[in-house]
Amino acid sequence: MKFNAWIIPLAGMLMLAGPGGASAGDPDIDPCPNSPNCVSTKADPSDAKHYMAPLDFSGDGAQAIEKLAAIISAMPRTEIVAKTDKYVHAVFSSKIFKFKDDVKILVDEEAKQIHFRSASRTGYSDFGMNKKRMEEICAKFKQ
Repeated sequence: MKFNAWIIPLAGMLMLAGPGGASAGDPDIDPCPNSPNCVSTKADPSDAKHYMAPLDFSGDGAQAIEKLAAIISAMPRTEIVAKTDKYVHAVFSSKIFKFKDDVKILVDEEAKQIHFRSASRTGYSDFGMNKKRMEEICAKFKQ
């Protein structure tokens, strides 16, 4: 009985910490898997199919996130599922089959850069959709 009293809360804390001990409230941008249905600023720059350069910004990171959230919200079949003053997680759904793509954006205030990852949840190829989407978001952000 005493064992259960402390093991369940401990297991819950470990699940929240996730791999590497990062807390659930401290988001990060993961590199892409080997499949071609993902782009990320954290991919190796020599990996042309996955790498995109981070966005540079000036001013306040929270304002940059607000601008990006507004751009994303105006796009079709999009839902913002998480947002802080330095992070946005949005889900895009394809028109016909309703496939889901996750877009995660993180502001690096110190470097004045915005990192992102756009990846399909399922399948292997996305016919370049994630890259096209991030190019569109980046172009609108720079306007």
